[in-house]
Amino acid sequence: MGTAALSHIMSRWPDAHTAESAPALVERDDALRRLDLLFEDCAASRGATVVVAGGAGAGKTALLHAFMARAARAGATVLEAFGSCAERDLPLGVLRQLSRGGSRAGLPGATGAHGSDGLLPDTAFGPSADMSTGLSAAVHAAPAGHPRPHLLQDLWVALRTLSEHAPVVLAVDDTHLVDTASLRGLIYLGRRLGSQRVLLIATELADPAGDRLRNAWQTDLLRQPRCHRLRVGELSVRGVAEVLTPRLGASAAREAAPGWRDLTGGNPLLLRALVEDLPAAPGPAPAGQPAQPSPGEAFGKAVLTCLRRGGEPLLRVARGIAVLEEAGSAALLPRLLDVDPAVTRPVPARILDTLEVAGVLRAGRFRHTAARAAVLADLDGPARTALHRRAAELLYSAGAPAEDVAVHLVAAEHAREPWGLDVLCRAAVTALVRDDVGCALECLRLAGLACEDDDQRATVALLRARVEWRINPGAALRHVEPLVPALLTGQLPSQHALTLVKLMLWHGREDDATAGLRELETRRDQLDAQSLAGLDLIREYLQANHPPLVARISSLDGADGWRPKASALSVAASATDGPLLPAVTTLTGVLRTGANHDTVRTAEWVLQATPLDDVTLGSLEWALLVLVYADRADIAASWCDQFLREAALRQAPTWQAMLSGIRAEVAVHQGDSPAAEQHARAALTLIPGWTWGVGIGRPLSALIAATTVTGSHAVDQVAAPIPDAMFQTRFGLQYLYARGQQRLSHGRLHAALDDLLTCGRLMTAWDIDLPSFVPWRVEAALTLVRLGRTAEARALADEHLSRPGGGRVRGMGLRALAATLDARERPPVLLAAVDILQERGDRLQLAYALADLSDAHRRSGELTKARMITRRAVLLAQECGAEPLRQRLTDRSGDDTPGYGGIAATLSAAELQVAMLAASGRTNREIAKKLYITVSTVEQHLTRAYRKLRVNGRADLPVILQV
Repeated sequence: MGTAALSHIMSRWPDAHTAESAPALVERDDALRRLDLLFEDCAASRGATVVVAGGAGAGKTALLHAFMARAARAGATVLEAFGSCAERDLPLGVLRQLSRGGSRAGLPGATGAHGSDGLLPDTAFGPSADMSTGLSAAVHAAPAGHPRPHLLQDLWVALRTLSEHAPVVLAVDDTHLVDTASLRGLIYLGRRLGSQRVLLIATELADPAGDRLRNAWQTDLLRQPRCHRLRVGELSVRGVAEVLTPRLGASAAREAAPGWRDLTGGNPLLLRALVEDLPAAPGPAPAGQPAQPSPGEAFGKAVLTCLRRGGEPLLRVARGIAVLEEAGSAALLPRLLDVDPAVTRPVPARILDTLEVAGVLRAGRFRHTAARAAVLADLDGPARTALHRRAAELLYSAGAPAEDVAVHLVAAEHAREPWGLDVLCRAAVTALVRDDVGCALECLRLAGLACEDDDQRATVALLRARVEWRINPGAALRHVEPLVPALLTGQLPSQHALTLVKLMLWHGREDDATAGLRELETRRDQLDAQSLAGLDLIREYLQANHPPLVARISSLDGADGWRPKASALSVAASATDGPLLPAVTTLTGVLRTGANHDTVRTAEWVLQATPLDDVTLGSLEWALLVLVYADRADIAASWCDQFLREAALRQAPTWQAMLSGIRAEVAVHQGDSPAAEQHARAALTLIPGWTWGVGIGRPLSALIAATTVTGSHAVDQVAAPIPDAMFQTRFGLQYLYARGQQRLSHGRLHAALDDLLTCGRLMTAWDIDLPSFVPWRVEAALTLVRLGRTAEARALADEHLSRPGGGRVRGMGLRALAATLDARERPPVLLAAVDILQERGDRLQLAYALADLSDAHRRSGELTKARMITRRAVLLAQECGAEPLRQRLTDRSGDDTPGYGGIAATLSAAELQVAMLAASGRTNREIAKKLYITVSTVEQHLTRAYRKLRVNGRADLPVILQV
């Protein structure tokens, strides 16, 4: 290259003084061109020093090696050395590397005076090198960290001699990691290169966090007229695209480059590692979706390489940030990294800036979790534990949230601080609110190791049971089993005792629950307001779910019905401060006396005011059941579906199972057997059958009822045996009723009647004899009719109709009553039942009523009406999935009931409905009232129906509609 061109480029090169404050940022190719020019200048006996600065992993080393290769091809003698953390405390290590480089290159004069390989003999770098001259140690001694003057002079003479044969390039990588003595030696050499054929090129970390000598390295050298500082910048988006192009293709690389640069900060080392982590043959990215990086093992190693090359301060700060980042507490980093808690020197901003430039951090946080994971994995166990313990102490002292402190306690497996147990328990509760069950269990596992007395152990055990219950109710029991003796002897605090009683009731441990409640009652006057509220809540709960226990406890303590007094209820309501008590008291009232407008309104208020969580799930259950038993299953279904979606999103299997069981019960009351079967099977699948305890009666009874209707098999749906305690609960009543229905459908009349009458006897004894809960008298009456005991059946039907309830319950009762009448007396009663059931929307019970009406007309000889009604019943049975009913109706009608085919199929749904009602004998006004339309609309539908069917009037409709 000509002198003019060289002078032009050098005129644009920053001089020593400007470079020190604001070095130029250049790309790799531009940097190589500048180094080539300096090498040409060096060959002309104008030596120089070049300091190449850049972020950790920013490509300094790659640039240095590329230039070394070019210089070697141009005939230069290249002597290489590098700094490292491992040899930073080894005096003269880098100078020794440079000396040995001459022998490896096979250069003339590369053998020392004593025959040793290298520019100087190895002994020249030893501690007693100068003693061989015979001079006193006082003459030749050098201060600590300083090379001996004679050594540097000898090395400089050897380099000058070597440069006489060819230009010499001294390449030193990572000078920020060079030992102190070698660094002083490099400064010495750099001052003498002005008129020699020697080029010193050194790389360093931009803004290293070193001592004053590291800064003096730049100050002393950059003061020289032939010293330059070049800063290599990170890759631009275009540069990243160029790196990605060989692997992804030009178009895909351009699209992906911004995201990849954002993840790596343009650090070439990290970028190459990401490319290495790509699958061997990645498929093409979807249109419009750039190829996504997938940090793996290579990326993690690259991050650690950047940090280690940055030196111990960089690595130490990165480790501190990695430890603190999960708790979001990076502000404590200076104190975490200080050995002395009393000293709070701030972490130098340049270290954080260096980590930002290196592409490891962004805004003080790791750019990717894989980088943080790699840094944490590189910490040995004791070091990691010490950092986490220190972080926990600092966070606690700073008043940080319990969950932030607990993160570090769990990571350190340490909870022996006086405050550790409380922090872990509070963090577990917070984690449960966030639906992070895994974190809650980890906190409580560690908390269990920190307990020092029985009260603490009870607290932790009950918290663990609460957390476990959300995912597996059966597993919750093992945590609290050791507390049962304390419950029975009254040694368990009241709040713990109430929680344990609920678990005992769930798992059918009635004796233990009864004893625990009796013990609490004996010290009722000593209970605080919250415990008193909980006790009254359990009392009401027992009335609705475990009625026999009320009598047992009353007989033990002599209480009058063991019912809470009004004053107690008011205290409970104020203490609970929510809808818990209103929900259960409303349910109890409905089961005893039936529903009214106020009960429905209260239930809807509870559903609107209550969020879904472990504590409120019972309130939501009771409110939903109030709606069901108040004949508003439609509203209950909508709410239940909403809660089911939330439970699924929050990944709470027990919530899902319980809500699925409730939804199955709702579907049974709606006459939707396929939905009931689906939800019941889901409930029994989400959590194991044996973990349901006494509550298994709900999904199991819904499954039996649904499969009885659909004709599928309910056998072997539950692997676990049914607990005997279930038959002492409300769930046992539902099971007996469903099993009675199943046995009746199989023709086992006496067994069915036994189940139904047992169910009724218990409901009456427990004072929860509500037909809308379990209409046992209907099925019992139908069974008695088939047994020929008509009088008993009629008595049950009449009694059913006299009980609270309307709508669906009354329609079912009228059907039972009709079964006890003569064939000619049945149609009016069944027509009334049909009207009620149709109005309430219960298609299954409507199908049964229509089937009975068809049979009544057939027995009365009105075959035309019978056929027409049978067709309608068949359609409803098909819609409800009631295959046995459909088959029975089809077999009864034979070939005379081919369905609504022929010209009748030309009618619209509205026209067909009006025509059928007209054919059954209803007047236009009656049809209008029943369908909530005007008489004029009825006349219009009939006119169009007559025209399509080609008949003269309603007298011809029965004949036509049977075709």
